[in-house]
Amino acid sequence: AIQLYAKGSKKKIVFGASLELGCASPYKTNRSKVMVMLENKDIITFYHSGKLDCGEFELWGNVSNSEITRLTKSPIKAIKITGTDYYDTIEKFEWSTYFIDKLKCFNPK
Repeated sequence: AIQLYAKGSKKKIVFGASLELGCASPYKTNRSKVMVMLENKDIITFYHSGKLDCGEFELWGNVSNSEITRLTKSPIKAIKITGTDYYDTIEKFEWSTYFIDKLKCFNPK
């Protein structure tokens, strides 16, 4: 699941997974990340910026205006989610144009 979060000038993308990946960790020695691979071969990496989360895997990634622009240029090809213990790559999406359709709500200028 992907959700968008904005408060003031802070913009985040929240990636949730019901996969056994370990924890979502913000610590530099074992930091969790999500790599979004687009059909145009661009790859945008989001690192967990929230607290250590060892329950339901939920990764909070900061997103910049330049990353928003990149994400809206092409549909999603794959998403690789890396927790503290495991990773998984998702390649089938019901809504591969999610970022194209939804990131306009962040209104990057």
